[in-house]
Amino acid sequence: MPTNTLSLQIVGAEPIEARHIEHATRSLRRELDALHDVQTASLAGAIPALAKAGGAIEIGQIALTLLGSGGVAVGVVSALKDWLLRNRRMKLRVKKGDMEIELDVAGQGDLEAALTTVHQMLDGPDTQASLG
Repeated sequence: MPTNTLSLQIVGAEPIEARHIEHATRSLRRELDALHDVQTASLAGAIPALAKAGGAIEIGQIALTLLGSGGVAVGVVSALKDWLLRNRRMKLRVKKGDMEIELDVAGQGDLEAALTTVHQMLDGPDTQASLG
């Protein structure tokens, strides 16, 4: 069965405490895990007390693997868009191999174009053996 893996990183659209990023990460993972043929895994360790997002500690990272093809990518892109529209204080950085794009609700037209790029990333072959 073909798989396709990429990484997501949640960042604040403005300076934000790490606990808010961690809460947002758990929320997005729950939504993505509810999708058929999608697996997620955390890429970050435990967060020290009083840590600030944007520091040396990488928080808010999710590995996303699509198992199979077809409508899976459409469902993931729709879930990312819905989540971003509800969490306007957050941005998503999506990375696959050397390709990286940032999703932000600041500009709807830009968001739609970025989501189209993410869909293309998801539909393309998996060029990354592992995330890290």
